[in-house]
Order: sequence, then C-alpha cells, then structure tokens
Amino acid sequence: MFSELFYRAAFVVFYIGMSASRLGPSSDSPTLKRSRGERWETLKKEGVFGVASLVLSVYGNLIVGMLYIFDVKWIGWSYLQLGPWVRVVGLVLGVVSVLFLYWSARELGEAYSYTVEVQEDQGLVTSGPYALVRHPIYTGTVLFLFAQGLVSDNWLFFVILVLLVPYLLVRIGREEEMLVGEFGDRYREYMRRSKKLVPYVY
Repeated sequence: MFSELFYRAAFVVFYIGMSASRLGPSSDSPTLKRSRGERWETLKKEGVFGVASLVLSVYGNLIVGMLYIFDVKWIGWSYLQLGPWVRVVGLVLGVVSVLFLYWSARELGEAYSYTVEVQEDQGLVTSGPYALVRHPIYTGTVLFLFAQGLVSDNWLFFVILVLLVPYLLVRIGREEEMLVGEFGDRYREYMRRSKKLVPYVY
C-alpha cells in the first residue's frame, strides 16, 4: 500500500511529534528548570527497578528506532512481515497517541513532572483526558509504543513495551499514594469515578 520509505518517514514524524507533544505544553514546568543533577537525585528515589526500567525503555526505544530509520540490515531478523492494513492501523494509532499526549500534557500544564512529585501549589486536574483516565500520559505512551511496533513492523518495540508496563504500574501506585496524601478524600473520590489507564476498562 505504502512504500517502506513512507513508513520510515512517518516513524520519524511520530517521534518528533511525540517529543513536541510532551515538551511544548510543559515547557514552564518547574521540574524542567532544575539542573540535571537535581532531577537525577529525585529520579533515584524510584529505586533501582524504576531507574533501570526507565533508562532501558528510553534508550532502548531510541536505539531500535535509529536502527529501523537507517535500515540497518542486521536487525532483519526482528521484522514481523505484517500486512499493509495492519501497518496503516499503526499509522492511525500513532496520530491518535501523539494528539492524546499533547492534550494530556497541555491540560496538566505547569503541574507536569518527569518525576514522582507534587508541584508547589498544584491543583487536582480532573478535566480533559483526566476525566477519562487518571494517568493519560502513560496511556498515550503505551499507545505510542504499540503504534511504533506496527508502523515499523518490528517486534523489538513490543519487547520494550512489555518491559515498560510493569514499571508504569509500580509508578502509578507510588503516584496515587502520594496524591492521596496530598489531596485526601478529593483524590479518593476521583479514583472511585475514573479508571487508571484504559477508559471504562482499567
């Protein structure tokens, strides 16, 4: 249906779009204004499992992405030979995930953080995508990785996704414990009327 060059170009566009969707709306976040050392110290509080999972998923995704984009022949064993319509579904999911990530980050605004913490004077955001799920940025990230696997026709992205999900679930638990401590019954009520990651399901 489309040439391989088209899929590679779409893959690059999605990568850029995902980065912009995360960084653009959250550019005024206090966490981004801290030094790299300060952010690293906060991240280390998530423990060895958290840091290792995050580093592996971020850099693993980047490395595999580069290998796919530049058509490195020795990873030919990892291609799935998916049909064209399956890859088109990946294109659609890629667009949806990037837009959803942008919407989520924009709704959160300055409260956005790359680490598990509550910003000073942060309010409880329950509007927009947060009316659907409590952790829409994680939902968008999972959807984006799944779309990457379909568009690139490469199962290594699914391996990265499988490795990342347990970390996200652990992180969600820590975040919700922290948010209950910060907002009390307001957050408990929000938990009762919303799902974690998948609207109406989970």
